[in-house]
Amino acid sequence: MSVFPVDKSGNPVPVMGVRYGSSQNQSQTTTAGTALALATPSKFVQVIRVMALDGDIYFRTGDSAVAAPTAADAAVLSGGWGDYPLPVGHTHIRFVARAGTPIARVELLD
Repeated sequence: MSVFPVDKSGNPVPVMGVRYGSSQNQSQTTTAGTALALATPSKFVQVIRVMALDGDIYFRTGDSAVAAPTAADAAVLSGGWGDYPLPVGHTHIRFVARAGTPIARVELLD
């Protein structure tokens, strides 16, 4: 018996859920703030969900000294979200706003 939801043919469909306690919010400005430590990163490649509220954001992952993101890095538009692989060894994320002071949200998915 599967604990996954099933499709219309009755086949299990694996889904990813948000890890309990992994959601973190950070207000952003157009200058890079401090790197945000991700909640209990794994030794394996994981997936993070990044959301942008009230404005567009850029982000970059790495270690505790991760450099500030630029327009060449991944972007999430206001009200949008995306799931991204978190490379092994990346333990922090840093955001910067395209304009204004949006809120960036990051979650680890299981």
